[in-house]
Amino acid sequence: MHFVDEITIEKIVEKLGNDAVTVQNLIDNYSNTEPALLGYFFSEDTHAFTNPEREWMLFLLMVILESSKLSSEKEIFSEKKILDIEEKNWTILQQSSGKTFRDRLDIFFDGYKQEDLLAFVEDSVSDAEDEVISKEGREPMFIMLKTIIDVLIEHH
Repeated sequence: MHFVDEITIEKIVEKLGNDAVTVQNLIDNYSNTEPALLGYFFSEDTHAFTNPEREWMLFLLMVILESSKLSSEKEIFSEKKILDIEEKNWTILQQSSGKTFRDRLDIFFDGYKQEDLLAFVEDSVSDAEDEVISKEGREPMFIMLKTIIDVLIEHH
């Protein structure tokens, strides 16, 4: 996966943020081409999120996927691989000793290949001006989105 810089992320956010039809078309497309990735996001684990949280997380997922621009030789990701990476991320988070949410996430940034994309996720789940994301939803949402980035990094 090529490095995704902040400018690219902002362009994609702007493009998708103004076009719900495009977002829905992307969701439909990725449902067909990458069912394990979308299945992961519609798993029972996400039922604890509120509807606005799920909608926001799905939007963030589309930004991540569009930022990564999967190669034309798409490989279907296995559910087991996704869940293994997620478990590793939860283990790392649980070992973090930071006092605040952001401090606890610092452990993920050291030497991370997609630092700008991960910072986008951190900001998106931390600084919701309209309180879309509950405090309880922040950690699982961050872990799910980081897991997808990790899967995409490993894929490329």
